[in-house]
Amino acid sequence: MKQLQLLRLHIRKLLLGIAVLVALCAFNIAVGELKPRADWNAVDLLGEGGTTLIIAIWALLILASRPAGRVTTLLYAGLLTMFAGCFQDFTDELVRMPATVAVWHDWLESMLMLAGMVTLTVGIFLLHREQLVIINQLSRRERIFREHDRVDRITQLGDAGYLRKQLQIELAQCNATGRGFAVLLVDIDRFSGFNREHGHGEGNRMLREIGELMLMNLRPADLLCRYAGDRFAVLMPGANEHIAGEIASQLTTIVEHFSFKTTVDGSTVRNTVSIGAAVSQGETSDDLLARATDALEQVKRSRPGRWQLAA
Repeated sequence: MKQLQLLRLHIRKLLLGIAVLVALCAFNIAVGELKPRADWNAVDLLGEGGTTLIIAIWALLILASRPAGRVTTLLYAGLLTMFAGCFQDFTDELVRMPATVAVWHDWLESMLMLAGMVTLTVGIFLLHREQLVIINQLSRRERIFREHDRVDRITQLGDAGYLRKQLQIELAQCNATGRGFAVLLVDIDRFSGFNREHGHGEGNRMLREIGELMLMNLRPADLLCRYAGDRFAVLMPGANEHIAGEIASQLTTIVEHFSFKTTVDGSTVRNTVSIGAAVSQGETSDDLLARATDALEQVKRSRPGRWQLAA
């Protein structure tokens, strides 16, 4: 299961949690004495024990659902510290502390809870920022996820069929309103050679990562799809020649500076993309794609790694 795989990434954190629990039990046994059952308060035991258990479950769920990193560490550290404070509060119902220990023991409980809540709050704040980035990326895919059967299985972008459908819809709307519309066709240079040298698995991973890289550098209204093989397409509603050229230039630059790391030995592979751009002149979607394809073929023959606007 995926959750168990993630938990294996956090073995040290799990061992730390177990060590904290053992240390607290040893401390209470060594310093205090067990209260008679008549002095136990069932309501407090249920409430404080239940709270302690729930915090422990939260901590496990965090580790089972997130990769290692600063946010995960802060969330877990905050919950573990709160767990320690709650556990001590729970043991108060079972163990009587000597008067010499009781004062600073109560102070320690409060400080542990406060420190845990502060740490957890910092982690939640960073998690909030992380989620905003994820939501922004998902919003760029929203139209694709409405039709799950139109998603390319390798890149998780829209496939060629979805691209053509959306191109017809968007182009018709832009032509009807007089808004500009542009298409970019993006081709990864020397991709077949990379596949032969490193294998199709690495090639698929490169397709995914370059797709993600481009997705993060498009406008919110733009739509990125996998067109065919190592070729992507970008639909750009409201774009004129200047905007299309600016985005095409930015995409060639970011891919040129992208350092792809191979799985086998972690070596760096750099690659480039060639882009053919076409701005609508009121023609059909097929004609617009044909002009973008011609521009792409010209740039691949003359100067790969650059972009060219169709006449």
